[in-house]
Amino acid sequence: MRITIGNKIFAIAACMTLIVAIAAINSLYFVSSVNDEVKRVADVYIPLSDIIDDIEVQALEQKILLERVPARLYAGDGAVEINQLRRDLKERNRTFQQEFETSLALLQQAQMGERIVDFKIKLERVTTQLEQVIAILKELGQQTEAILAVAGNREGEKFKDLLTARLKLDTEFSRQIAVITAEVHGLTRQAAHNAAQAETWALRANIMATAAAALLGLILAGFVSRGLVRPIHKLVAAAKLVEQGNLDPTLEVKSKDEIGDLSHAFEEMTAELRIKALIKDTFGKFVDPRVVETLTKGEHAGLSDGERQVYSVFFSDIAGFTSISEKLTPKALVTLINAYLTEMSEPIHDSSGVIDKYIGDAIMAYWGPPFTPADEHAQAACQTALKQQSRLIDFRKTVGDITGLRRDYPDISMRIGIATGDVLVGSVGSERTRNYTVIGDTVNLAARLESLGKHYGSEILVCETTWQSVREIFEFREIDTIAVAGKSEPVRMFELLAVRGDISPELAARRNCFQAALQHYRAGAWPEARQGFAECLARDAADSASEVMLARLETLEASPPADWDGVWHFAHK
Repeated sequence: MRITIGNKIFAIAACMTLIVAIAAINSLYFVSSVNDEVKRVADVYIPLSDIIDDIEVQALEQKILLERVPARLYAGDGAVEINQLRRDLKERNRTFQQEFETSLALLQQAQMGERIVDFKIKLERVTTQLEQVIAILKELGQQTEAILAVAGNREGEKFKDLLTARLKLDTEFSRQIAVITAEVHGLTRQAAHNAAQAETWALRANIMATAAAALLGLILAGFVSRGLVRPIHKLVAAAKLVEQGNLDPTLEVKSKDEIGDLSHAFEEMTAELRIKALIKDTFGKFVDPRVVETLTKGEHAGLSDGERQVYSVFFSDIAGFTSISEKLTPKALVTLINAYLTEMSEPIHDSSGVIDKYIGDAIMAYWGPPFTPADEHAQAACQTALKQQSRLIDFRKTVGDITGLRRDYPDISMRIGIATGDVLVGSVGSERTRNYTVIGDTVNLAARLESLGKHYGSEILVCETTWQSVREIFEFREIDTIAVAGKSEPVRMFELLAVRGDISPELAARRNCFQAALQHYRAGAWPEARQGFAECLARDAADSASEVMLARLETLEASPPADWDGVWHFAHK
């Protein structure tokens, strides 16, 4: 059964509401008891006490009246007044009789509505006692009237006898009044005590219910919060593991609520991430992982459709690869190529370059947004080329071990061409098969520069745009200005020598010598140019560029062009 977080919180609220309701019921019960006791005192005991007081007052008035009669009687002037007292007494007795009947009716009504047996019995006893007191009071009234009648007739002896009898009855009346008064006061005190106890129990019940509600609320809240927080902590820990690259976090959440749903969704997400990582890892061996990530994230969406950017494009190739392949078995050749490509690919990756493809022993790569900042890609390409040539020196020492040859193993050298300019970058191909690549004249130029490196004997050739971007960072030697077959626009070529300041004096001198000869060559001063290139060969017999220029000068001197502009036009690619 699925219990949601909302249901759990509702259950806690319902339990606490139930506890509060029970406390409220208990409080109402005890408050009701207090009200009953207060009502009992206010509606019965206080009126009854007032009635008893009235009875005592009436009896006292009659007693005082009788004490004054003898003096008036002996004075001889009280007959008229005594007769008036007799009439007033009769009228007052009728008034008190009505009050007595009212008090009896009150007691009987209270007795009938009383639910507590003890109070009911006591009320019955008070009623009986009150009836006796009223009967005595009636008898006292009758005796008082008789005494007044005798006093009015001046019957002295009979007056004394009646007065003596009334005193005895008055004593009994006083005793009965004292008893009933004590009984009523006892009932009043008991009701007040019961009311105080009920109020105390009501307060205790409220305190106990509040404490129970708080305790149960804390227990339930702790239980539920623990049930909610623990899986959340597990989710947070698992999310941190995923953030760190661990796509197989251990997540044991058994709750059947929204947290469980979230855990299930998290597991599905990590499963999707594992599949995505597997795809990236698998295709990263064929396509640069950053290209895969860019396309899968949907970033730079325009690149998937193709857009124009300024990139630096790189081509490299092993010099004399055909002769090398003839010396090796297919297995040794494949092993050598794989080792070579692995060694030469690392500098490209380290400089944020993207390897577009391997073409046999050749490498095509590029640098540019979003993989390389727009103002750094030319520098990154040149740094990579220099690092590759440096690593190639150490790689040559391992060729024997790689190929299994103890001697006569091939000497590996490589040529590199770099061009910077506009390219069309994006996903190119058919509807079923596509390739994320760069195309355009800049790509063709980079490939042509790599090929021309063989003609000029240069390891790294770059175009003028690349040179303009990084000439303050690296050392170059300008090689030539050419127009390739099928193109009329001239291209200036530069040979990348080293990082600025890291060039030897001998190499700097040969470069300066070549630059001076190249200036004479472009100006059409053939003898001076020949002398300069010859001096370069004298400095370095392996300077193929100087040999090329000297051979070209023989053609130019034999048949000087009329419109010479310093641009050499290649008739073939």
